[in-house]
Amino acid sequence: MSTPNGAVNVASVALFASGVLHVLAITVAGIVPEAIAFIVIGLVYCGVAWWLRRESLWLAMVVYVVMLIGSVAAFASMGSSPIPSWWLVLIIVADLTAAIALFGFIWRPVAST
Repeated sequence: MSTPNGAVNVASVALFASGVLHVLAITVAGIVPEAIAFIVIGLVYCGVAWWLRRESLWLAMVVYVVMLIGSVAAFASMGSSPIPSWWLVLIIVADLTAAIALFGFIWRPVAST
């Protein structure tokens, strides 16, 4: 397998970081239903991060939308979630980093022939 596109590489690392932050949210929030749900989400994110390295355009588009929705959901839950706001800010930063990198991959200029 060849080295992934730079934007895809950044996006997959950011998505993996977001996944790890989701999984580790239980350490700062305790054993609550939201943290349990975050573990599942985090494991899915980590798997998708590995899959994203194949430079699949359709997957990049889906993940781009999911990262934007996830960022908004994390922002909206600040203050009302048992997960501390500072932890949610870290998740938002990772999600938006992935979204920005995916934007660059999806709408990159096509080389003319």
